[in-house]
Amino acid sequence: MKAMKTPLKLFLVQNLLFCQCLGIKVLQKEKFLSTSVGKTVTMSCSHDDQSYITMLWYQKKMEGGMKLIAYSTGKDHREIEDKEVEDKWGLERPDILQSSLKIHNAGVQDSAVYFCASSTQLHTADGKAAKN
Repeated sequence: MKAMKTPLKLFLVQNLLFCQCLGIKVLQKEKFLSTSVGKTVTMSCSHDDQSYITMLWYQKKMEGGMKLIAYSTGKDHREIEDKEVEDKWGLERPDILQSSLKIHNAGVQDSAVYFCASSTQLHTADGKAAKN
């Protein structure tokens, strides 16, 4: 008797973030994402103030705190925080107002809430922020 294979689904929740703090609007387009294990998932974020030059992506798993995954300090710039798994993540920044985070080869361990944020501060490679 042949066993039936059922594809395992990975469920990602992307926080629908709409913030009007100090007049800036940050919007994550997708509220819920679902994918099959091994696929690539893309999450999108935008904001409306060009003085907020840094965009950041955070991951919040059920059992832990917020973890900075990646950030960009300008158009076409990207930094992945954990260099050991750098090929796991993709970050695109086609312009100052938009960013996309990709999870390559998604797995169950990637199930989490993902947050996008924007800042006027520049972030350095050692994780510290310097006021612009």
